[in-house]
Amino acid sequence: MGTVSVTGFTFTILLVWATGATVTTRRSVYLMLWMRMRSTIGYSIDPLSTFTMGLLLLLLLLLSSRRRTSSSNTSPSPIAP
Repeated sequence: MGTVSVTGFTFTILLVWATGATVTTRRSVYLMLWMRMRSTIGYSIDPLSTFTMGLLLLLLLLLSSRRRTSSSNTSPSPIAP
């Protein structure tokens, strides 16, 4: 039961991130999923899955911030005469 929830949670996060939803939409989806997962599993969340979830969220945040900075740096540079 717990593994299925974690897998679905991870899949939904990756799906939302891949579709390139706006940051606010992404945050609200994460919050909603986190609340649903907590209510599904209750408070018997094993530390390993929580640790994995934290790592996944951190990785996604790093990737999204890196993608944002790289896209803002790709503006065409003025060609010197």
